[in-house]
Amino acid sequence: MIPPIPAFVVKPASISHAYQLRGDYRKNNFMALFPAEILVKLYQTMGDVRDVLLVATVLNGLLILAAIILLVLAIFSLRRKRYVILRALGAPAFYIGLVAWLGAFGLIIAGCAVGLLLGWGLTALVSMWLSAQTGLALVLIFDWLQIGPALFMLLGGSLFALFPAWLSYRLPLQEGLRQL
Repeated sequence: MIPPIPAFVVKPASISHAYQLRGDYRKNNFMALFPAEILVKLYQTMGDVRDVLLVATVLNGLLILAAIILLVLAIFSLRRKRYVILRALGAPAFYIGLVAWLGAFGLIIAGCAVGLLLGWGLTALVSMWLSAQTGLALVLIFDWLQIGPALFMLLGGSLFALFPAWLSYRLPLQEGLRQL
């Protein structure tokens, strides 16, 4: 557990008072003093870390999207025989395309929903743990910053799901039956 640390913020009346305060505080066994020039460097470093984390988040999202695309294509190739059999039994090509699209889109919806729920739940648990350890009340806000990427993933996924649907729609019946 982190021990409580007393701290205070002092706003000097002028620049000369700021240097005088800094000199006074450095003499009196203070644990730490953050003058403005140190805080500017600290905030700049934190901003740089935020930018790196933002890039890592975007790359992570692209990696997940690529994994979903590969999964959808693998599932489509596994279900190809079913689509051929349905076509041979008289199902219209549009129906087969719609079934392929709904299967891919349903998988993407399930992934987004589970991801949001797990992310929210784990964040709530970590927030409660940190609050218990530090005494700081961390508030969990569920807003568009979390839902927005999931909606973008759904939109992109629904558009990509058109590709296997189009492939199954254009699947020639004779060629598919030969491959059985």
